[in-house]
Amino acid sequence: MIPTANSKSPQTQPLHSSIGLDLPSLSSTGDNTSDHSSIGLDLPSSPSSHPLSSTSENTSDNVDRTPWILSICFVALAWGLNFPVTKLVTDSGTNALTIPAGSFTCLRFALSGAALSPFLFLKSTDLKQNLLGGLEVGAYLAIGYVSQAVGLQTETAGSAGFLCSLQVVFVTLLAAARTQKISPKALSSAVLAVLGVAQLEGIGQGGFEGLTPGFLILMLQPIAFGFSYLRIENLMKKSPDDALPFAASQMLATALFAGAYATMFEGGSTLPDSFHAIFADGLASPQALAIGYTALFGTVISVALECEALKYVSPREASVILTSEPLVASVGAAMLLKEQFDGWLGAALIILASVVTFLPDKYLTMFNKGEEDGSS
Repeated sequence: MIPTANSKSPQTQPLHSSIGLDLPSLSSTGDNTSDHSSIGLDLPSSPSSHPLSSTSENTSDNVDRTPWILSICFVALAWGLNFPVTKLVTDSGTNALTIPAGSFTCLRFALSGAALSPFLFLKSTDLKQNLLGGLEVGAYLAIGYVSQAVGLQTETAGSAGFLCSLQVVFVTLLAAARTQKISPKALSSAVLAVLGVAQLEGIGQGGFEGLTPGFLILMLQPIAFGFSYLRIENLMKKSPDDALPFAASQMLATALFAGAYATMFEGGSTLPDSFHAIFADGLASPQALAIGYTALFGTVISVALECEALKYVSPREASVILTSEPLVASVGAAMLLKEQFDGWLGAALIILASVVTFLPDKYLTMFNKGEEDGSS
């Protein structure tokens, strides 16, 4: 899912990943008086802190939050189902008419970008900045989403979802590398992530035979998405009210780069051939429905709902709900594809690695204090 930033919160702007998980910031002021942070490339050397550790809650006492909490649940459901739906039309073993990965990604984001494109021309937005920033971020997102679609041709949707969730761990490790300080949070999440991936792919039992080409391609997801977040929050700080226009520019750029991939690596006629094959029978074909679902429900509507819901639901609450997304991917794959997923121990370790990155620093401080008291 396209990352967005909630521009309405006065003290914290949580960054949301392509699979819905809030990402740890790479920097902070260091004095715990403010949670404003930048995870751009020009990072200060202060220790990292997660934006969810802010004491301010992005909620309203005068508004019934139930509909907005349910909206976040819908977002988790919609984003989780993107994985099996994508596999349904890109894996030749699941459908008679298979759409190449690059073509599918291009058509998906061309439609979603077109749906949000009117926001680009609002008078209050900086069109040039949004287009240039979207072009930069779209390159990273195209790598992530094309690799996702390619990997899903051979790997399970459940595995793809859990591997994608490693992006929060990747960003946490980037924070540790930048500050040259391995925090308990970074170390714990890294160890859990490595153990989870090893268990998920059966590395411990069968050596490295579990590292199939499809698995390695799927590992590009957290890396590409992680680097995209390094730029998104930094760019959003310049125009914090341009969440939807910026999302539109990212989607259009993603479609552009995915189209270039399809032209270069899938054949020059792939895109028009795919378009004709998909819509030859109208809008009711499985391929057309898949593109419509991932573009509209799994992208546009979810982005809009998330932007609005985060005015009333705290980032911490949203994070807890959205960690269920890989589970939705696995259950959805079982229902849509009759896919069997047996890597639950590895999946649990990966989710735990992500949850560790959400822990407020105060809990780590309490842990360290307890160790010091025990050693004195």
